[in-house]
Amino acid sequence: MVFDRAKLERLAHIAADLNSAEQILKIIESQHPKQRPDLPYAYVAPSNEVERSIAKIWEKALNVEKIGINDDYLELGGTSLIALQIIFRLCEAFNVALTLSDFFISLTVHKLSELIRNKINLANQENEIILRSLKRIENMEENEIKNLLTEVKH
Repeated sequence: MVFDRAKLERLAHIAADLNSAEQILKIIESQHPKQRPDLPYAYVAPSNEVERSIAKIWEKALNVEKIGINDDYLELGGTSLIALQIIFRLCEAFNVALTLSDFFISLTVHKLSELIRNKINLANQENEIILRSLKRIENMEENEIKNLLTEVKH
């Protein structure tokens, strides 16, 4: 394996940074999830699949074990940068659109699960309306469709 001078210098720098036991211990500790901080309210476990999924995403992003549904995101050490990562994962997991402002209005797993369920329900209702409209259009004669389109244009 051939390394250029820049790579060798970078590797030497990394090795020097990890030279102390303190540095090595920091890296090892950062790999293990931290316990839930001592919060002024009791832990309440997630009670449905949406809450469980959100809690798991938070636990991974915040590197904290056992996040309850009423735990405040900011009290768990959350930042806006981590929030963006969480939002991305939530959008993927639930196929919903969430904004940073949605997130910061709903700073607990429970509130966020309600918001996500509401967005899913709204999307389902909109899909139902679209499907009913498409079925109605499928049953229309060509001249009825033309008349409808003419009305919509005006």
